[in-house]
Amino acid sequence: MIKIGRELGIKDSHKYTMVECPECHNERWVRIDRQDTKCFNCSRGFMGEMTEERSRNISNGQKRRIERDGVPDYFCRGRFGVNNPMFGKQQTVASVEKNRQSNKRNWESLEYQDKWAKANLYPHVKQNKPEHEIEDYLKEFGVEFVGDGKFWLGYPPRNPDFIHRKNRKIVEFFGNYWHKLEDELDRIDHYNKYGWNCFVVWESDYNTNKEFAIAKIKEFIL
Repeated sequence: MIKIGRELGIKDSHKYTMVECPECHNERWVRIDRQDTKCFNCSRGFMGEMTEERSRNISNGQKRRIERDGVPDYFCRGRFGVNNPMFGKQQTVASVEKNRQSNKRNWESLEYQDKWAKANLYPHVKQNKPEHEIEDYLKEFGVEFVGDGKFWLGYPPRNPDFIHRKNRKIVEFFGNYWHKLEDELDRIDHYNKYGWNCFVVWESDYNTNKEFAIAKIKEFIL
């Protein structure tokens, strides 16, 4: 059987078909162009006994829902379409502003910044080869790599690649694939608001002449 997403309470027009998970044997609607064999729950290893380690890694709210509905019901069906508590609703202007102010206060806390980075960046963000090279060249001058979430500045919070704390200097390494030219001015203006000067090194310039790029960074830092 094939249904359109709107017929299932999902706000899209993709086609869905019923698929049985090979592990828990629960049936669920899956987009035809994806055809995932395992459900969300089984693909992430949520099935089985609730161990002490697993218990520590989920919130109390999740625990109560799992105890009430069972793991497959909560993770596979409990948050989709009409079952989502925000389905068909829209946040008010006051609610959006309240959340914005709350986030702004959170990001002013170094403890929150570190907690967020540990959960979202530290396991995933790694230095690329040029960043390693720049760090090796400049660490003797007091330049630190902080692009893995160790240092945030301003609001909206920005995480630069390299900093020199004493001279309040920031160096950003921009990959040509990921950044537009407008990003350079945006970063420089953002950091200037908080009393930091910024120098942007583009990947193409660095690969063309590494010695010249490093010399320009040294000149800027010192």
